[in-house]
Amino acid sequence: MRNGRATRRPNRGAVAVEFALIFLLLVLLLLGAVEFGRAWYVVHMLSSAAREGARVGALLGGGEDREAAIRARIGEVLGPVGLTDVVVHIDLSDGYGRPLRVEIERDFRTVATGLLPELEHLRLRGSAVFNQESP
Repeated sequence: MRNGRATRRPNRGAVAVEFALIFLLLVLLLLGAVEFGRAWYVVHMLSSAAREGARVGALLGGGEDREAAIRARIGEVLGPVGLTDVVVHIDLSDGYGRPLRVEIERDFRTVATGLLPELEHLRLRGSAVFNQESP
């Protein structure tokens, strides 16, 4: 009986070490999945805001305040979700049926920069192109 106990103790230590290694890998996998989900959400919101801004610009036609209206609509869409530090590029074109392009960019900030340094300099973009509907 004493020999049976002696052989079980080293196995318990091995199981604890194996669990610690597997647990660390599972935590890293979970963290990666959460970060990917956050990045997907930000891209979706940037695309949605670009689409809304381009829609507003396409409906306004060639007015002088069109760029301000586009930026205001983008702010209305992104403001409630906390995405206020974005770079907006607007390519205006005059004339009925001409394309209007809106592109929004933002740096992705990971929660765990130390564990996933490759994602620190990831630039996320959302863009939309609408044809101008008003002359």
